[in-house]
Amino acid sequence: MSVKLLDNKAFYGYRVRRTVAGKLYQEYFSLKNGGTRLEGKLKSEVEKQAKARDAGGLARAIKEVRQVAEGVISSTRREAG
Repeated sequence: MSVKLLDNKAFYGYRVRRTVAGKLYQEYFSLKNGGTRLEGKLKSEVEKQAKARDAGGLARAIKEVRQVAEGVISSTRREAG
C-alpha cells in the first residue's frame, strides 16, 4: 500500500497503489482543476481522500486474504473428512 505524490508533465496528483491477491491496483487523484494546480485547503482535501482510500484498501485486502484462507482451510477439511 502506498500513496505517492507525482509531479511531472503528464500528471500532478496522488497515486494510490496496492496489491491484492497478487494483482496490482492503482488509482489517481488529480491536484489540478481547470488547468491550474490546487493549493492549500483544496490540496489537503485531495490528500486526505487519497490516504483514506489507501487505508480502506488495506482493510479490504486483509478481508479478502482471510476469506481466501478460510476457503482453502474449509475445502481441505472437506477433503480430509
